[in-house]
Amino acid sequence: VVKLTKEIINKVIDGNFSDGDLADSKMEILFSLSSVLESNRSIIEYYYGMEMFHSAVIEERMKKIENIKKEDIMEFAKKIEMKAIFFLKGDL
Repeated sequence: VVKLTKEIINKVIDGNFSDGDLADSKMEILFSLSSVLESNRSIIEYYYGMEMFHSAVIEERMKKIENIKKEDIMEFAKKIEMKAIFFLKGDL
C-alpha cells in the first residue's frame, strides 16, 4: 500500500492524470458542498466550522474549487509527506 501510494503521488506530481479526472473530482467536491445545507446536522457543522476555523462561505469555496488548475494539483502534490503509517491487525 505504501509503495502504491508513493507511485500515485509521483504520477500526480508528474501530471499523469487527465483533465477529465480533475473535472470529475471537482464536480464531486462541488456536489458535496452544495448538499451541505440540506440537513440540520450539516448546517450546524457548517456554521461551527466557519466560526472555529474562520472558513469561507460555501459560495467562495466553490469558486475557488472551480478555478483549480492541473498545475495547482501538481504543485500541491509536491508538498505531501507520509508522516505515519499504521498497520491494523485483527479478526473481523
